[in-house]
Amino acid sequence: MLFEQIIADNTLLQPYEYINTEIVEDGNRLVLHLASRKDTAEDRCPYC
Repeated sequence: MLFEQIIADNTLLQPYEYINTEIVEDGNRLVLHLASRKDTAEDRCPYC
């Protein structure tokens, strides 16, 4: 789907990646599923 490809392309430079789009049962909302590209172990407190 073109809509999904546009979202995937726009998230390439972000710290997350596009997984998929889900239409909520009422048909009035879309849910975008994203996943973090960073492992939380990479982030550390700057004061520790």
